[in-house]
Amino acid sequence: MLFRATVLVLALGLFFSCGPETPPAPPLIGTWQRTSGTLLQAQGLEGLGWLELKEDGSGTLFAKSGAGVVGCAPVVQAQLSEEVLFLDVPALAHNRAYRWAVEGEVLTVTDERDARTTFTRKEAVPAADRCVTAAPLRTHSLTERPAGNGGLGDDGMNLWFTRDSDSVLRAVVPETGALGTTVTLLSSYDKVVAMQGADFWAHCGCGGSDEIQRRTVADGLVDSINTELDLGNQLSIRGGAWDGTHLWLSGLNRDTDQSQLLKVQSGDEPDTLVATITLASGLALRGLAATPTHLWGITHFLGDVLVRLDPVTGAVDRTLSLPVGPSWSGVAIRGDRAWLVGTQQDYSGGVLIEVPL
Repeated sequence: MLFRATVLVLALGLFFSCGPETPPAPPLIGTWQRTSGTLLQAQGLEGLGWLELKEDGSGTLFAKSGAGVVGCAPVVQAQLSEEVLFLDVPALAHNRAYRWAVEGEVLTVTDERDARTTFTRKEAVPAADRCVTAAPLRTHSLTERPAGNGGLGDDGMNLWFTRDSDSVLRAVVPETGALGTTVTLLSSYDKVVAMQGADFWAHCGCGGSDEIQRRTVADGLVDSINTELDLGNQLSIRGGAWDGTHLWLSGLNRDTDQSQLLKVQSGDEPDTLVATITLASGLALRGLAATPTHLWGITHFLGDVLVRLDPVTGAVDRTLSLPVGPSWSGVAIRGDRAWLVGTQQDYSGGVLIEVPL
């Protein structure tokens, strides 16, 4: 009896093993690390590192800029034939057919100019090269649209942004998203980028925008810094932050056409330039915040991202991908949380989010 049972088990095993097998994944499917070539560089992508292609036609590309900013973007891909691959990268407004071939563990992608890019098959994209997405803890829709060339001020109670429609400063309660007090600055210096106590640091958002003023809620002028005349370093100002001791400014140097950070001693007259940090090529910050140990700024790399910078070198050591859709313009840091303000994609209003750091 034991012998018959054993024979039956072996027979069943043979029957099922001879049944239909799951077809192997197409050779294109998998995780690929770029080893050579310039794929997508002509479309403005710097530092392509990885392609992740899935059987359902979806995919992701992963890149790291020369400044150390990590970015990723969805890819739509279709194998049109054994030789032709179609790639659609919405973040780059790019779609095109390429020739492809897989030999062993190497994928070669060739464009219409016969330029080849090679990839090697890997198990997975390393954690250091993957995107970390900022997951909002709170999201508030704002009925008023923030100015894109302004930022986000923080007086310790309310956050402040400049209203795009009339350049009036508007308070918002971060916990609820409720809009509060308005302040009208009669001068043209009304694009708030930072706060020092209850005072606003604001630039004009006009011409070279190379001057910033500190103004009170009552529109009194406390201080004015002309980056060329006072600091000897003419900067088109895009962002600002107060770290408790110094004022930080971010923008474009008018002479060298390079993005810079200026650390300014603004407590005593005359205002003095403490440090100048020239940022890596392509790293343009349009929102800025300071903590005791780091600077944080908003930039764009395959979408809007929040980056953490070393305040001595300006090097980027962390990247958080921001929610897709809004155009983010201002950031404020409270403890281990960041608040970010932006404009809705359809320009209908604004949005304020809280994210963990």
